[in-house]
Amino acid sequence: LISPATPFANRVWLRRILEEGTGQLMWLDKHFSSAAFESIWEAAQGQRVSRIRILSLYLENEHSGRKVKRDFTNLRTDLAARQIVLEWRVIASQDIKDTHDRWIISDSTARNVPNVNAITSGQHSELNRSDQRAELARVFESYWAAAAPIESAWDPNA
Repeated sequence: LISPATPFANRVWLRRILEEGTGQLMWLDKHFSSAAFESIWEAAQGQRVSRIRILSLYLENEHSGRKVKRDFTNLRTDLAARQIVLEWRVIASQDIKDTHDRWIISDSTARNVPNVNAITSGQHSELNRSDQRAELARVFESYWAAAAPIESAWDPNA
């Protein structure tokens, strides 16, 4: 349970969910926030995870600043040293309008999770296991194919 009464535990639960995954992690959160970078860094170990893919909308106010760009680049560099590939793609809202929930999917697990801001701000929510891992992965892959690397949103000439 995510709750305003447990701000530290909220972040611990997110890290634990990231740690339980194996192979590649796929994180779909339309309103992804760089506040999750620290949890990703803490949880990602190269012997368990080889690739992390984040899929979100491009949020001008959230994703355009120098700090987000720098933190993403630095996190990607740190994870590469652990033999983990980090990618972040953005998708147009009309291309994902038929999906509401947020998911963290790996080769071994799937979770329905609130958005990062709900977790970090402690809005009442739950982090639920899903028995639909294969279907969620299929949906994620279809969106991933329609998305562009976030760097193209940062640099229109990329």
